[in-house]
Amino acid sequence: MLSIANHWDTGGYYRIASRFKEHFGTTNCLDLVRPYGGYVNRDCFKSCHNIIIWTADMAEQVIMEYENDPDSLEIDERNPLVVLLELEKGRP
Repeated sequence: MLSIANHWDTGGYYRIASRFKEHFGTTNCLDLVRPYGGYVNRDCFKSCHNIIIWTADMAEQVIMEYENDPDSLEIDERNPLVVLLELEKGRP
């Protein structure tokens, strides 16, 4: 299964999503804006602005890692995509 997922070149996506979730605790926009009571207020805009800047910097780091070592973005056993694909096929 790992070889199939690596063939799809999803390692970069996985790395970015994993780092985002590790840093912010979620990848769900609703969870990110919940502390501000909604999307349309000054504090939410400031938070989103900071999230965008942090994410752009992190994505640049991932790209640089890939340029230095293309194999660094291969997917490993921790990838949730692999777990979902195996569950879809009925594997534990």
